[in-house]
Amino acid sequence: MGICAPLAWPTSKLLDYFLGEEIGTHYNRERLKELVKVTNHVNDLDKEEVNIISGALDLRKKKVKDIMTKLKDCYMLPINSILDFETMTEIVKSGYSRIPVYEGNRGNIVTVLFIKDLAFVDPDDNTPLRTLCQYYQNPCNFVFEDVTLDVMLKQFKEGHKGHMAFVQRIEEGDGDPVYETVGLVTLEDVIEEMIQAEIVDETDVFSDNRTKKRLMRPMNKLHDIAAFAGHQHQRVHVSPQLVLATFQFLSTSVDAFRPDMISETVLRRLLKQDVIQHIKLRGDEDKNDPKRYVFQEGKPVDYFVLILEGRVEVTVGRENLVFEAGPFTYFGSQALTQNVGLAESPAPSTLGSLQNLNMDSMLRHTFVPDYSVRAIAELYYLTIKRSMYLAAKRATLMEKGALNKGGTNEQIEPEVDKLLLEGDKLDDINENKEKTPPKQFTPISASPHTNSTFKTVDKGNHNSEEEKLLKK
Repeated sequence: MGICAPLAWPTSKLLDYFLGEEIGTHYNRERLKELVKVTNHVNDLDKEEVNIISGALDLRKKKVKDIMTKLKDCYMLPINSILDFETMTEIVKSGYSRIPVYEGNRGNIVTVLFIKDLAFVDPDDNTPLRTLCQYYQNPCNFVFEDVTLDVMLKQFKEGHKGHMAFVQRIEEGDGDPVYETVGLVTLEDVIEEMIQAEIVDETDVFSDNRTKKRLMRPMNKLHDIAAFAGHQHQRVHVSPQLVLATFQFLSTSVDAFRPDMISETVLRRLLKQDVIQHIKLRGDEDKNDPKRYVFQEGKPVDYFVLILEGRVEVTVGRENLVFEAGPFTYFGSQALTQNVGLAESPAPSTLGSLQNLNMDSMLRHTFVPDYSVRAIAELYYLTIKRSMYLAAKRATLMEKGALNKGGTNEQIEPEVDKLLLEGDKLDDINENKEKTPPKQFTPISASPHTNSTFKTVDKGNHNSEEEKLLKK
């Protein structure tokens, strides 16, 4: 070596000067992935480690649109929602810690609701979601669909805009470009692409939002959240002003609730019962969902309905004539007052008597509308069932009898409340019992404008508890 050094050293310098330094062995991303795979049998790398290496090398090649969750598959809330027990239960059951909030259409995302924001919210307060969002003002992160995953990982690591981003697409046209929100991507999605596996935590409902594969949870994990409510049914509350307006409308515009039929005292007590119903719409439900219907054509009902807030669509007759109706429109008054198709029914008087009330209770007829009423907006409506209406008429008779004997309203109010409450319980008893096939009578028009009819059952099949109540 020492002998050849005087010749070798100058020669190497000359080669380096003219040819450059030796490059050595270099690998691009594809060759490096192949090298790891072909040497898998001689190295000590596990399969998961090989997947992680491959996933990390592919981050720069994949784009956000390849891994995003489409907007139609996202769980979202409209900003006009009310944070009552039902809504918060639905949020908890969804299993998500960040929930997009939209205004108008689902593509117009205005903020993000964090589950931790609900820590100090009492469901009984019925706090508007808009108020909570205006307080926290959580920002939204929007990215374009062609952003690569290595860029997204860098943004998520910085944490300035959170770990969720909404993916937008640019729609080119004749005018200005339009930005359309098409999905969302999270830090978890990027990490899953890196490790080439699904990450499942204890609150997840689906293992993959794109395939909608539901997780198999142990039965002991399916807790009944309704236990926190104290009772299964949550009453719907409306403002005192709306209750007063309802009272004035019923007592002046609906014949079945005129003061000579139902006294003002009893009507006020009746409106304090659990008679308000609520239909919530999110905008993505099927318009023919049975939950959206107040009345369905051909389906027997035994209750009266008054629209308080919202809009409904009414479909009438064989021609399917359609019109919209709003607040203080009522339906089904025939279910409370008319007995159709029975020659033996007594002639009604202005108020009636205990004998007539007993006869009404034994008829047990139901009203069959020839029209459908469907909610097309968030709806609040009043429902008065026939049994409760008959209990209110009996309470009116009892009140008039007590006042004629020198009593006061304050003395009979507890008895009125008890009678109305028992009338409400009768509805629950009747709904839980098996229905017997009704005896069909000849259809007779119940309204000059419709062909609605009534169905009745034999007197021997009437509810004994209701008869006992009305014969007190």
